[in-house]
Amino acid sequence: MHFHIQLANHYFAGLYRIDDIVSPLAWGLRELGHRVTTGILPDLPPWPSAVILLEYFDRDGAITEILNWKSGAAGRACLGLVCTEDLSDALVMEDPKFPRRRTNLLRLLPHCDFVWTIIPGGYEAHVGPDRLAFIDYGYVEALRRDGRPAAERDIDVLFYATINERRRRLYESLQSQGLRVAATRGYLPDYVRFNLMSRSRVVLDVRRGDDVRFTSPSRIAAALQVGSTVVSEFFDTSRLGALYPYTQATEFAAIEERCVTLARSPEVVEIGRAARERFKAETSMAANLRPALALPVFQEIAAHEARS
Repeated sequence: MHFHIQLANHYFAGLYRIDDIVSPLAWGLRELGHRVTTGILPDLPPWPSAVILLEYFDRDGAITEILNWKSGAAGRACLGLVCTEDLSDALVMEDPKFPRRRTNLLRLLPHCDFVWTIIPGGYEAHVGPDRLAFIDYGYVEALRRDGRPAAERDIDVLFYATINERRRRLYESLQSQGLRVAATRGYLPDYVRFNLMSRSRVVLDVRRGDDVRFTSPSRIAAALQVGSTVVSEFFDTSRLGALYPYTQATEFAAIEERCVTLARSPEVVEIGRAARERFKAETSMAANLRPALALPVFQEIAAHEARS
């Protein structure tokens, strides 16, 4: 099958923030033998190609454009959507800078042939089971990279995140302990983000607010692919908690102490490498995509291709 990941609804700077979401999906599909393309230009491939959007619709016009494309397609068109945010997360869905985000998302959902979610964010209330699938993030051999030797790790703790007030307090507290601290801060090309992770003794994953219900599977998986020792805030009781065993999962109140201990440990680099090997042995992004590809629309595409 041919999957085209269309990202024109994202700002150019925002494209840097979603690489760790898109790349595992693309390479997982390729590992299963599918052809995957990406683009931001307006021309979209016709049926039986599957066009995939990644949720983020701050403009009404973006929804209108995609619905006009789907309704105007000659015969049939296949439209899919990847959803990465919790519908009930007010920090995202009620952000005053993007007041139409939830409204536009809900407007599009009925028109999608399939919806893939990477967090259990309430989408089953809006999408039937014949169009909805959950994708667990897993290991991708094509994305495996190796960090620097221990002697060249000049960052003690790397925040894999933007820095808001909750994270800033922890950032400054770690610095006060004498640690060398840095942050990806969101808008970084992949090669810069990888360089930072490859130089870090610890990669830190903490949620942006106390009301956030779900951890970030794409951030955790991306750091594991590099062989990083990941300290992940322990709070998520959903199925995403299956990623915690590959991290140093720690409640927020104890994260500072855990980071200090690990950053000063001579075994910290080997801890991360060992976690990656377990992640590789026990998970697979390609295998996790198979149930998502069992939805009726993909059976329809397969039947069409078999007749062609």
